[in-house]
Amino acid sequence: MKTQQQYYQQYVNFVKALNPVAVPDAAATDWWVKANSIGAIASGIDQDIYTFRQNIFPQYASGNALDKFLASYNLQPRSAGVPATGYCSLPTVQAQDVTLPANTQLSISNNQYFIQQTTTIKVGTLGQIPIQSANTGSGQQLANGTELKLTNPVGNIDKLVVLSMNDGSGSESDPNVRYRILQAIQNPKLGGTKQDYITWATSQPNITAAYIVANILQTGILSVFVLSGTNDPDVILAKPDIIYNRTTTKPDMQTAQNYIETQRPINDNALVSTTDTQVYDNANTINVGVILIQNLTLATILPDFNNLTVADLIRREVRRAFISSPLYGTLIGNGRYVLLSDVVQSIDTGLSVTGGIYAQILIDRKVDYKGTQNNIPINATIQQDNNLFLVYDIEYIAINVYVLDSI
Repeated sequence: MKTQQQYYQQYVNFVKALNPVAVPDAAATDWWVKANSIGAIASGIDQDIYTFRQNIFPQYASGNALDKFLASYNLQPRSAGVPATGYCSLPTVQAQDVTLPANTQLSISNNQYFIQQTTTIKVGTLGQIPIQSANTGSGQQLANGTELKLTNPVGNIDKLVVLSMNDGSGSESDPNVRYRILQAIQNPKLGGTKQDYITWATSQPNITAAYIVANILQTGILSVFVLSGTNDPDVILAKPDIIYNRTTTKPDMQTAQNYIETQRPINDNALVSTTDTQVYDNANTINVGVILIQNLTLATILPDFNNLTVADLIRREVRRAFISSPLYGTLIGNGRYVLLSDVVQSIDTGLSVTGGIYAQILIDRKVDYKGTQNNIPINATIQQDNNLFLVYDIEYIAINVYVLDSI
């Protein structure tokens, strides 16, 4: 969308091209008045078109216009921000029981947290203390082992140590709202198809992805696995030291379950569940052998990509394949796997001479799992609360990158 000044300058350039002797940009001349008038009218029309497009087409809308579309299509309102949550422990065992009151304040740098509920840690144990960030929004997740300072010490306890943590999120973004609206328009209910259940689940607050698998948890039950948080791999990969966790809270799961119950066909039985994080931590779980372009080494610094080495970029693409894989993997025979071909494709798309998104780094590559050509098995277990405990991420230390002479 052009401004009045841009239209003015375009008009001036046209005049000069027709008559180089003319001086149309001199202030208060007839040309100057005409150029400014046309610029004001044209930019006003541009603004009207932009506003009209916002109000009539959801794929272009933003802000309040999107909220109106949500109401028009009877979809859940934009979800509010979510705080980061997790668990801490005592730094050392104590000689007697320790009770930490609810709302005890914690801090690190400029981030503030608090203990969610009064928790007593028994003598000789470190305990699990539920904590929550004071503010909503992303970027408040803390890596395991981070120390949080108590604003007011309890006895001789002046700090806690993070055990695990999920990141928060801001209010639902315009792109995610657009996605929900377009899903509702493009996928009208057809009586209980797989896409229907995905649409119903992701229409609920804080549910950003859903996967449908039959007969996994119970025979005759359609399992709706719901996830929260961003599903953009680039956002996830920006925090390489934190394993990504997309587990959905129980209240959000229940909200999705309740809504699906009002929509599902009468002969369907659907159960909404989520997943718990499990990661590979074997240092040689995945081997990636590469042939690099001339004069490039694994230790080469690539300034355009935040000083990442070539090996780091390759590890990013291996993790991208895990993050982007279908929940519960791909069925092969009686097993479920992350496919090596998907890992290879992610590396190729990201880095190869065929047109990578980072740079042309690779000439060729070879990927295997523990020295074999097998796909990577997903060992899923079912928890008492009907959640799945499975692999959907991998630590950088579990990816071994080395240079090949040839393939």
